[in-house]
Amino acid sequence: MVYSPNIPQPNNRPSNSQPQLLENFSQLNTIFNVNHQTFNAATNAGKHTHVDMIAQAAPTPLAGEGSLYVFNTGGTREQCRYRRESSGTIMPVTEWIGGYLSFTVAAGVCTIQKQFNIAAVAYSVAGQYNVTFTTNLTDANYIAVGNARRAANDMVCCISNKAVGGFRVQTSVSSVLSEAVTVDIAIFGELTT
Repeated sequence: MVYSPNIPQPNNRPSNSQPQLLENFSQLNTIFNVNHQTFNAATNAGKHTHVDMIAQAAPTPLAGEGSLYVFNTGGTREQCRYRRESSGTIMPVTEWIGGYLSFTVAAGVCTIQKQFNIAAVAYSVAGQYNVTFTTNLTDANYIAVGNARRAANDMVCCISNKAVGGFRVQTSVSSVLSEAVTVDIAIFGELTT
């Protein structure tokens, strides 16, 4: 069956067009259900279950409007972007989130508390930890910033040995490597996929 946009015509009797009208309602319901709760759902009827967007060039929003859209950065790397009103500034939403990590350290054991795109944190020596990404970044020119704490005071947190697959974290007090209690890191860079 097919949706018929020209039903009913001004000279059609609704009773004669009833089969096409019913089919149109059925088609609308089927199409709507692709990414929404059904019209007759017990809860959340009509609300989105997810949003699918087709990759496109930057739209041109009018004054008082903004546009969230998907842009293909090359190959199969679709990324979400936002464009401000009146064809204003384009801001990346997803393409520079390389990962984040919060981990604790106790007796030489690193325990990940929260993470995105982090496969593992390995204890090397007191104050030195090796971080491995789940998905590599496109290059080693990403930005990684961190903060380290221990019970007595804050520490210096240094990111080094950056590679597409991970990096090293060093925590110190007065230039001496020291074991941290908590380390938090944000990574800004582009994922390979």
